[in-house]
Amino acid sequence: MKIVEATWERRNFGRDVWEITLGREDVADVEKTLAALCDARFAGAYVCVKMPVGNLKMLHALEDDGFRFLETQLSLMDRFKADDVVGLCEDANERIEFKVVEKDESDWERVISKVVPEMFDTDRISLDPLLGPEVACTRYRNWMRDLLKDPRSELTVMLLDGAEIAFSLDVVDGSTRHGILGGNFPEFKSTGYGMALMVGPSGRKTTVRTAVSSNNPQALRAHQNCGRVVYKEMYVLRKFMPEADCRNG
Repeated sequence: MKIVEATWERRNFGRDVWEITLGREDVADVEKTLAALCDARFAGAYVCVKMPVGNLKMLHALEDDGFRFLETQLSLMDRFKADDVVGLCEDANERIEFKVVEKDESDWERVISKVVPEMFDTDRISLDPLLGPEVACTRYRNWMRDLLKDPRSELTVMLLDGAEIAFSLDVVDGSTRHGILGGNFPEFKSTGYGMALMVGPSGRKTTVRTAVSSNNPQALRAHQNCGRVVYKEMYVLRKFMPEADCRNG
């Protein structure tokens, strides 16, 4: 069991936040795991639990304990070259351009200001009835600000006929590009060039790893069309813990 106090999330949720990842041995011992989740330090906190898929006994026990299922998180990686997608992007080359945003606070803030609640309607935060799109947007904006300080981060905007229509934020670690966040700006959602954003500019020598929610099958299909395959799946649940738990006395 991996337990992380997500101190950076308090500004977004207005309370302590804990992220817990269960391993195979944890889901195999339901009673022990439930007891561990009753730790007094979680009182009053937002607790997010991720667990390997396939163990419904553990999943149902968490639900009985007050956790709410949010999504299955699907991790993807490049596996093969999709020639049809490459052809699509080549056809759009004359209209599409990619620009890496300079590592300057004002330049990043200009892009961040375009990130609005209407952009994200399939992620677990915006869909959560107790949180919603405004909280999700604040969270993503703060996440982008934090990554400005990471020397491995790269913020890219995609332009169509000179107008910025989308962005992607990645962390580049050697030959691997981790896709963190991205999407079309609201007024350009129906341009049909979302696939080009996923492929990115030609000439990249990095292998992409990213994740998508089961709540967003359209994005999953697009990634698969780009030659990416699912290599890991995790159930994701959350619970707003009460201030005190009777089982802790």
